[in-house]
Amino acid sequence: RGAGIGGKRLSFWRECATLRGSRAAKEVDAHGDVIEPEKIKVIVSVKPEDITMSDDKEEGILRGHIINLIYKGDHYSYVVRTDDDEDFIVDDEDLWNMDDYVSLVIPDDKFSFALKK
Repeated sequence: RGAGIGGKRLSFWRECATLRGSRAAKEVDAHGDVIEPEKIKVIVSVKPEDITMSDDKEEGILRGHIINLIYKGDHYSYVVRTDDDEDFIVDDEDLWNMDDYVSLVIPDDKFSFALKK
């Protein structure tokens, strides 16, 4: 797995500089600390209302089965378990069936990223 979503590479190092003093150049952050990408953990979040479901397997960036649904008066709240056993909560006005295999469509600008401390 890379640091990409939907085939796009994400760049978290806007204020990085490169050390040229050693054979292998290393990236450092704004404080001069060496960045070790393999040790960095990133929290990715998206609001349930920003996710849409599709029965076209190729439309979304994730795919999974609906494992739970709750009617909330004016919409349904679904739990979709992906092929990697990750659960996503999705709000939708349409009624889908339990165990439907859906793809999750999430616009790139709806993701929120934070470094895990």
